[in-house]
Amino acid sequence: DARLPGKRPGAGPPPPRRSERLAAAPESTARSTVQYLSEALRNAGNNEALQHGACLGIGLAAMGTGNERLFEELKTVLFFDSAVAGEAAAYGIGLLLAGHGCAATDDDDAARGGGLARAAVAELLAYAHETAHEKIIRGLVLALALVVFGREAAAEPVIEQLCRDRDAIVRYGGAYAVGLAYAGTADNAAIGRLLHIAVSDVSDDVRRAAVTNLGFLLFRTPSKVPTLVSLLAESFNPHVRYGACLAVGIACAGSGDPKALGLLEPMLADQVDFVRQGALLASALVYMQQSEMAAPGVKAFRDKIASIVKDKYPSMLTKLGAIVAAGILDAGGRNCAVALRSNSGGFLKASACIGLALWAQHWYWYPMQHFFSLALSPSMLVGLNQDFKLPAAFKVTCATSPAHFAYPPKLKEKKEVKKERVVTAILSTTLKQQARDKAKAAEKELQEAAEKKAAAEPADDAADHAASNSTPTDAAAP
Repeated sequence: DARLPGKRPGAGPPPPRRSERLAAAPESTARSTVQYLSEALRNAGNNEALQHGACLGIGLAAMGTGNERLFEELKTVLFFDSAVAGEAAAYGIGLLLAGHGCAATDDDDAARGGGLARAAVAELLAYAHETAHEKIIRGLVLALALVVFGREAAAEPVIEQLCRDRDAIVRYGGAYAVGLAYAGTADNAAIGRLLHIAVSDVSDDVRRAAVTNLGFLLFRTPSKVPTLVSLLAESFNPHVRYGACLAVGIACAGSGDPKALGLLEPMLADQVDFVRQGALLASALVYMQQSEMAAPGVKAFRDKIASIVKDKYPSMLTKLGAIVAAGILDAGGRNCAVALRSNSGGFLKASACIGLALWAQHWYWYPMQHFFSLALSPSMLVGLNQDFKLPAAFKVTCATSPAHFAYPPKLKEKKEVKKERVVTAILSTTLKQQARDKAKAAEKELQEAAEKKAAAEPADDAADHAASNSTPTDAAAP
């Protein structure tokens, strides 16, 4: 909190998106949180970092409330036409109006705040055609996709407008509008539309988005997804292969499905680096909370991630995928998993679907990775007594082997062992040869010494003979 603007005198501006941390505040403090963020947005001036964080924070803290005052504040920032702040304001509007899409009847329109959503859809779509910033256009069309979340047939007018647009970025939002409007329904018409876009659109980004959103449509029936995207996973277009990876990861998250893992395994060695990244992310999603007993391949996958991270010369995108995949595997201290529906499968988790849809935008901006936490659900066992209070202590009997739920072993630090010099073994034949060599050397030395001695003896004899023949000279007379 001390790093947030206004908390410390003389404190510098916080890093981008710092204000988003307040989105995790308890419900009792949500109102004060939104009020604080609104004041931070008004006092941000021209600081794009603060505007960006405050806009996203407002969207997260007031998600789905449809507050008209907050909508006007975010729209004001949007119309300043600043690329960074405008993109965040667009996302904030989409989060604020999530699920408030055009209502089918007037009664629904009044009950769901559809009047504001209807006006917002018209304004956002018009501004998407006016602005020249691609970041803002992408934020606007994603906001429109969030507005029609879960609206199914009522979202068709917006979907038609987006999917038939000449701008590829707008059509990109149309693919997400189809996926989020029919999330979890497995609607045949929506599946057919996305498959048609995936094979016919001229934009790689749109095709990738269309394949990715098949995962949102079919996460209630995850076993169908690997079969559906198997041919797309072999496409010549790497963007389609990447989308197939994410579709399988989103639909089969935490399942350990062997078919899904079999489809992803060849793409871990794909020639294109971002396809390998998508395969790593999707495999990590499928392996979430899977023990070695439940999914034997998880150990080899962890080892592969570790080797990519340690490697000095991998592609940057592949290394990023390995790092994020490691975080996904161990999310929440290995006590969380991605869950887009309730445990019984009865209802859809809107925040989880929205979180994964925005997380997928990390393709364009890495900090969107933070939205992944919205899709996580803790896997815990809570015991309550008859008064709905936590008992002091209780036990649960589990007949399953503990290995089925075992955590992976902790990493062990490798200790350097000093290598002792080993005495080289000498063969008997070698010893014999060395003895023979020594004997020959000694014999050679004796022979050379004898030759030197023999050569020196005649020289001494000649000197003695010369001395004996010489006569002494007479001394001179005084």
